[in-house]
Amino acid sequence: MRTKFRRGAAILCAGWVLGACADGSGSGTASGDSDSLAARTGLESVCVEVVNGYRATLSLPALTEWTDSAPCFARQAALDFQASKGHANFGLCKEAAQNTCPGWMWDESIGGQEGAMRRCIESMWNEGPGTDYSKHGHYINMTNKSYKKLGCGFSVKEGSIWINMDFK
Repeated sequence: MRTKFRRGAAILCAGWVLGACADGSGSGTASGDSDSLAARTGLESVCVEVVNGYRATLSLPALTEWTDSAPCFARQAALDFQASKGHANFGLCKEAAQNTCPGWMWDESIGGQEGAMRRCIESMWNEGPGTDYSKHGHYINMTNKSYKKLGCGFSVKEGSIWINMDFK
């Protein structure tokens, strides 16, 4: 996977190219190779719905989709993907917590990009319950009652999808 990740290739997602949030405001501008990987996938709302579905099993209130910083989430995911390091740009979108699905493989035979996203979120949910953040951190973020918003950013390249879920 590392070899595939490092090769330049066609972007396999529809959407528009984003170039925001380099200054952490969610509205700044930036340039660079990561811009070509930062795109809307159409899965942003589905990501929030899936997380909210899990939260509902514990009678937790639904998170609101955090849309006003959407360009930043995609840019952040692209920068992390480019760096090949989860949470490399944590805080860039002024999030309080973050879950990352780093370079999950996908193809249509296993549900495409949405299938990869759903499997990743499920694996994070399955870390819990527990209170030790080093073992259950993703689950703890997903169930934290103080978070009210969730924004999801995606970067897609060569059969891999990188997803950042930013909580606020």
